[in-house]
Amino acid sequence: MRSNAAGSALKRSRPVFAPGFRDLSNEFLGAETKRNYVAEVLFFAVIVGVSAWPIVSMVQALAQLMK
Repeated sequence: MRSNAAGSALKRSRPVFAPGFRDLSNEFLGAETKRNYVAEVLFFAVIVGVSAWPIVSMVQALAQLMK
């Protein structure tokens, strides 16, 4: 069995990235995330529009049937 001291020693020995590397990756990923977000929102809007079209058409047909 491992003791808690061995587990905590492993946690302390992990390498820590330099703040410069972290800032660089955050800047890059932030820009990429914004681009992906816009593309995903547009794609979601297309899916919602295509999905809502038959429902709206059905409601219009039912309204005409009820007249």
